[in-house]
Amino acid sequence: KYTKKDLQEVLLKGIEHYITEKKLALALKKEKLEFLQDEPEKAFVCFNNGFVEVSKNSFQFKDYKELPRYIWRSEIIDRDIEILSDPKEIIKSDFSRFIKNVCSIRLPDKKLDSERHFALLCVIGYLLHDYITPANIKAIILTEANLDEDSHGGTGKGIISNAIGEMRKVKTIDGKNFSFESQFAFQTVDIDTKVILLDDVKNKFDFTKL
Repeated sequence: KYTKKDLQEVLLKGIEHYITEKKLALALKKEKLEFLQDEPEKAFVCFNNGFVEVSKNSFQFKDYKELPRYIWRSEIIDRDIEILSDPKEIIKSDFSRFIKNVCSIRLPDKKLDSERHFALLCVIGYLLHDYITPANIKAIILTEANLDEDSHGGTGKGIISNAIGEMRKVKTIDGKNFSFESQFAFQTVDIDTKVILLDDVKNKFDFTKL
């Protein structure tokens, strides 16, 4: 004579009695899942057709059968990857040329600033490497070469952040309206977010509060 709704009401009224951690432990099988994370000397990037294991001196394409631990489905980049065997082809790529242009001194012959170029490559590598410890946490700041009150734009900051977003899950937050006092400051950040981009922060932004 009881309906489903009647049973639901009884369950809700006594839910603290019926569903406890001890009772669930008896009824449900507990399984500890280890999720894949980058290691100090290795990084992993997942694609539709397999994953790439990156180390200091090499990168290898591998089948998912060789994946050592679990991954979030959202970590899989929705496209196939093809590894180029010739390093010269990588150097000739559009993105490689873009990075060099960004780091070139604007002279008639556009001379490459080797120190700045190396620094930017390190920045990109750091943001793509998902290995974080309290000793190596850094805030990466991208700014124009000419620091003044006016925003010049067109210097490649947006393209670089978009490029990072093609490889890792990036969550963008409007820096101008960001407030540490707001309880919703990071509400859009998910458990699988890898990089938080505070876009165009205010003058005198307090990085120590991060």
